[in-house]
Amino acid sequence: MPQLFEFMDLPWLGRGLRETLREILDVGNSQPFRRYYDSVTNEAIQLCEEYKISALYELGAGTAPISRHVQKRLPTGNHWPKTLHPCDLHPDVASFHALEQRSGGNVVPLFESVDYFKAKPWSKNSDRSLLLLSATFHHLKFENRIILLKALLADNAHIMIAEPLRKKTSSVLFVLCSVIPALLLPLVYLRQPQRMRRILWCWIAPVAPVLFLWDGIASALRQWNPAERDHSLFTELGLEKAQVKIQTSLFCEIISIIPTSAMD
Repeated sequence: MPQLFEFMDLPWLGRGLRETLREILDVGNSQPFRRYYDSVTNEAIQLCEEYKISALYELGAGTAPISRHVQKRLPTGNHWPKTLHPCDLHPDVASFHALEQRSGGNVVPLFESVDYFKAKPWSKNSDRSLLLLSATFHHLKFENRIILLKALLADNAHIMIAEPLRKKTSSVLFVLCSVIPALLLPLVYLRQPQRMRRILWCWIAPVAPVLFLWDGIASALRQWNPAERDHSLFTELGLEKAQVKIQTSLFCEIISIIPTSAMD
């Protein structure tokens, strides 16, 4: 079947509506609704500690939820990673600034637009970098996924691909529940600025819940199934089994790829 579009991918989507959809995603993937962000954070920190990775780049970061969760978990003193670098094709400057100001210096956002097919801000320290794509990889067309992974692997960087949904009927059914965090968003962010924007798009003219529901279903259908995933990783990319760690749950999948240079 053709790859369905997502509203979040459309350049003409208004800023206010785009921010509302990002906030729904943020709320829906956090406790008490889900532990997705916690799971990805735990795995990212563990990988950084094991391989002494100094820089974590959150590609396609949106509101930088993984950077935010990792930063909260970093202890004082010596720790891995040392710095966090959220970046995006359409950077959420306000979220990046707020995270930078709270971080005490270990969050260094990239405020300029970063197209990771063209720009490689990690290139000077790629072998000590973790490139994290959370809820981002499925936005790429299937043919572009291999192109991107080949380019990233050529830099000898560690790669983590995390997705909050899988290509299963259970994920599609689970998406139907996303209307709950969408409708609760104005209450969850009641004390945050731009209250009227959330009330408008979630309650008065409830466009955001409908668009988010569509994007969730499209996201589930865009995911790799196990056969596609394994063919891409082990046949097309020629990775060794020891280089790849795949973790799956009912709805989520996390793929960690270790560069050849780190296997020695």
